[in-house]
Amino acid sequence: MGLMNTAITLVGVLLIMVGLRDMFHQLLHPPSHGSLSRGVFTVVWRMSRVIKHRLGTAVGPGAMVLVIALWVQPAVAAIALEQLTRDTSQSCIDFNQYGETYYFREQHADLSLARYLPYTLEIRAAAGASTSPDVQLSGERFGFALQKLSEKLSHEFLSGNTPQEVFAAYAADHRAHQR
Repeated sequence: MGLMNTAITLVGVLLIMVGLRDMFHQLLHPPSHGSLSRGVFTVVWRMSRVIKHRLGTAVGPGAMVLVIALWVQPAVAAIALEQLTRDTSQSCIDFNQYGETYYFREQHADLSLARYLPYTLEIRAAAGASTSPDVQLSGERFGFALQKLSEKLSHEFLSGNTPQEVFAAYAADHRAHQR
C-alpha cells in the first residue's frame, strides 16, 4: 500500500506541475502559450466553427473559464474529500470521547449523520474511480476514516461486518427513533 500511495502522490505532483507550467506560460509568460490552454482554445474554437459561431463573443471567455476549471478542478475535489476525511475522523473521535452522543437524535432528519453516512461510501467509490490521482488518494484516506468510524460504531453500538452494513444499521436505528 505504501508503494501505491507513493506512486499516486508522484503522479499527483506531476499533474500539478503540468498545470502550474501551463498557468505560467499562459498567464505570466505571454509570448509563449500553455499547451493545455492552447489545446482547449483550439477545440472550443473548432466547435464554435462547426455551429457557425452562434455563440458569438462568448467563445473566448467561455474557453478561458473552461481552462481555469481544468486547472483547479482536481485540487478542489481533493480538498473537499480531505475535509470529509477530517470530519469523519472527528466523528470517530467524538464517539470515542463522548459515546453518549450516539443516542442524541437530530430534531430535523435532514441534518442527521445517520441519514447521510451510507452515501459516503458512494463518494468514496466515486473518488476511487476518478482519473485524478489527487482525488484517488483523498478517496483512499476517506475510505480509511470511514472504516475506522464503522469499526467504532460496530464495536460500541451496532452489529455489522462491513461499513455498508454498519452505516445502514446506524441509519435504521436512528430512523426508528425519530419523532
